[in-house]
Amino acid sequence: MKMNRATQKKLSEVKRQLRNNETSNALILLDQILEMCLRDESLKHGASTETKTGEKPFSNWTIPDYLKFLDSKHLLTREQKCYFFRVHDWRNKAQHSGLEPKKEQVAEAVKKLGPFIKCGLVCASALMNELVIGVDLDDPLSRAVKLMIQHDYSQLPVFKDHEPVGSICEKNLLDFFLKHRKPPSPDLQVREMVDKPFPLVSEDAPLTEILKGLRANHGVLVTKKGCVLGIITKADLLKLI
Repeated sequence: MKMNRATQKKLSEVKRQLRNNETSNALILLDQILEMCLRDESLKHGASTETKTGEKPFSNWTIPDYLKFLDSKHLLTREQKCYFFRVHDWRNKAQHSGLEPKKEQVAEAVKKLGPFIKCGLVCASALMNELVIGVDLDDPLSRAVKLMIQHDYSQLPVFKDHEPVGSICEKNLLDFFLKHRKPPSPDLQVREMVDKPFPLVSEDAPLTEILKGLRANHGVLVTKKGCVLGIITKADLLKLI
């Protein structure tokens, strides 16, 4: 799902209202955008005008119904489910109970909903970890091992001048151990144990592309205009369960 001009215009209006401290109006409009996007995603992933939740026809669905349908398709992360419900609850309180939302609260909602509104549901930006722990090609092997233990990672991307050039994982180290019957020297450079680099995907890459990358790799790196934004490993797929 790519953001169309109408949605882009509405989102710009939300930001304008936010700048003018019209927080309730901004939140209500943002909720409308969320509902419209969830409807489009539901249709994209198998819903139709004949689809029902219980006895409720598709034409009468609201945000909770769209979320229930998409969740049944395993297309939402836990974070998305919780946050979409939270934003909708804020909107209900603002519209029906007169509760004025905080500007910071609405600004956060705009930021967190942005990737979904722009790219769709399960895209790379929704699954990725923004903190990318890696090592340099010329680092000692001991640093890679230390980072793996410290962060409980089984693999790390390898960089050279901030460019991803390879990867290193526990399997590399264990294979060396088994082959030579002794552990690799901690003074060895990472380049001596480097494996192929993780595949690169764009921030709006769909789940199918992410799964394809993870099928034969320990992770994928998420990029935008040549810069690494985050990393997705197989463990991150648990967010969909």
